[in-house]
Amino acid sequence: MNSFATSVRTLASGTASAQVLTLLAAPIMARIYTPQEYGAFALWSMVVVVFALIGGGKYDAAILIPPDEVSARALVYLSLCTTLASAFLLVLAALWGGGALAASMGVPELTPWIPLLAPVILSANLTLSLGAWTNRHQAYNRLAVCRVIQAVVQVAMNIGLAGFGVLGLITGILVGQCVGTGVLEWCFWRRDHLGDPRVAWSDLRRVASAYVAFPKYTLGADLLNHLSNQWVTLILPKFFGVPVLGGYSLGQRVIAVPSNVVGTAIGDVFRSRASRDFETDGNCQKTYRQTVSYLVLAGAVPFGALMVAAPALFAWVFGESWRAAGEITRVMALMNFVRFVASPLAFTFFLAGRQYEDLVLQGWIVVSSPIVLWLGYRYSGEVTTTLLCFSVNYSVVYLVYLWRSAAHSKGDAKRTAAWNGRR
Repeated sequence: MNSFATSVRTLASGTASAQVLTLLAAPIMARIYTPQEYGAFALWSMVVVVFALIGGGKYDAAILIPPDEVSARALVYLSLCTTLASAFLLVLAALWGGGALAASMGVPELTPWIPLLAPVILSANLTLSLGAWTNRHQAYNRLAVCRVIQAVVQVAMNIGLAGFGVLGLITGILVGQCVGTGVLEWCFWRRDHLGDPRVAWSDLRRVASAYVAFPKYTLGADLLNHLSNQWVTLILPKFFGVPVLGGYSLGQRVIAVPSNVVGTAIGDVFRSRASRDFETDGNCQKTYRQTVSYLVLAGAVPFGALMVAAPALFAWVFGESWRAAGEITRVMALMNFVRFVASPLAFTFFLAGRQYEDLVLQGWIVVSSPIVLWLGYRYSGEVTTTLLCFSVNYSVVYLVYLWRSAAHSKGDAKRTAAWNGRR
């Protein structure tokens, strides 16, 4: 078995390659697509995120947990079945009310492309499910290659279909996901199916019942998380104007780099190792402590640099006009560092069967975020102070996540056995 560091390095290399390719293509993309086309695509993507969360019922998040291969494979099939049903219903809804949905978003030109939501969501959820299966088997090279292939195909399609406007952007993500999913599907059907690949209906019913907490609690928590991430986007322009939102958005893209490259890789490895530790030892304390160390060390330099010198860095890299964006990014850096450490470790909530705690914490973020944003604006009138209030509130919640995930990593033999269906 590869060491933790080697596994992280393998995954991070693939993710980093995909990120670098996307960044290199960004200047070209900015010249061949208009802001209006990017804006329409952003709204279309928001709808994709919501329906993708709902489509698979979040059963993909449970694939790492079962101690036996039969249950894990049944969860893959169950996620596929729920996704297919959701995609079929979405096609009917798009054909019936696609025009109304596009009009409600203020982009009626999206109407012809609303039906493409279904195949994009289907491929996205297939990638999640098969990616979890691949992670379960610690085939990290396969995941890394899949991410690079997906990025290459998406960028090539985006550039090649530049004259088709929004359709070019949509087709890029659709074809990229389909090719990446195809690689994982081939491996799943041809390489990982040892013995009889069939899954009995009784197995589907059993795992649907055993892991019902995922659609019951985790789905709601993820939807709330998505909503909480949109509060600043919705509120900031009303308080301070669209240019301030532009600075915030640029800062978030910069902050996302360490999270996407390193945090995702560490999180994938942690979920696989922690699941096996719970199966064999009833806890994952050793892996948890190791992962905390990796996350803190990996995030200290990039987030620390942003906390100290983000304004100067932004002025130097992007131009003096972006110095204010650096001020915003500096305020948000601490919150994002705490989230960078806490988010991957929240998987212990799933292992301990405590998804409702995750739902409660996400609910608090959704309720409290607009309140603290309003209070910051009401009593200061300054964007940095307003976002500092938001950042502090978010940081406190994610410190609670760290506290509770550490407690759950210790395990509970009775509850863990019940959760894994061993009673």
